[in-house]
Amino acid sequence: METCEAWMERKLLAANHLLHSLGFGYYEEAALVVCSGISAAANFYWVESARTDKLRFSEILYRAKQHAGETIEPDPTRISISALKRRFPEIQGLFPDTCKPLTMVEADDLSEDEVLARLRAAGRNKEDGTEFTFYDVRAQSYANLLYVKVRCGLVHEGAVANEASADNEFLSMPGRLNSRTVRYVSAFQVMLDEDDEETGEPKHIRQIHFPMPWLCDMARACARFVDAEREERGLPFWNNLRQPWPVEPWLEVGRPKRKEKPKCKCADGAATGGKDGEVAGSPSRPSA
Repeated sequence: METCEAWMERKLLAANHLLHSLGFGYYEEAALVVCSGISAAANFYWVESARTDKLRFSEILYRAKQHAGETIEPDPTRISISALKRRFPEIQGLFPDTCKPLTMVEADDLSEDEVLARLRAAGRNKEDGTEFTFYDVRAQSYANLLYVKVRCGLVHEGAVANEASADNEFLSMPGRLNSRTVRYVSAFQVMLDEDDEETGEPKHIRQIHFPMPWLCDMARACARFVDAEREERGLPFWNNLRQPWPVEPWLEVGRPKRKEKPKCKCADGAATGGKDGEVAGSPSRPSA
């Protein structure tokens, strides 16, 4: 019987063929294939909902890791310290770099609990004075960065974002070909103005690199998670599980509540929006 894992393995076979093809490989194309498989697994599991692609991507990685236990490393919920310091420059001194410059190096990254414990022990808050939350640090997790910096960059711009590296380990690190360690590449980013003219000195950045063996491990874990849920419910492969979307997704825990826009009141007290006197949710009528 067909399974999500068997379907995913065909995706991964194609991805690895791209990675090793023609003697130099295509990391970006291979990563896009794997990321599309992860997105599809999320679609198999949840009811479709508008504007939830990013949340579903990180949610299924989180749940797949929970299902797989210790067999998947590094943990997709691990926090990129480099990305966290880029987002919150005020905490630079609390997480000093131990990485060597201008080389691909292993990450000095931490779990979300370790990050928050260090921030709270030092009494550090954000610039606005509020405390750091799970929402602040999870935005810089491997799961979210894989979506934002790799998957979205490849889909919408044809390349990974500046903060990510498409360095092909098949070429530059043959001895680390099967490594699953997330690494960083030191690079210099040329800053351009609106006219594409250079502005000042190039900026030093650390680009995160997600190795292909780890990406494949995560895709398989997502497929096995979906298969386990289907088996529990006695559903065949082609039946989407259509589970309801969680009230509080993993990536959104601790997110400040959005301020609701004030509603206008028309003469009879009904809530309105848009033009004066137009009841919210009702179609506007063309003028005579």
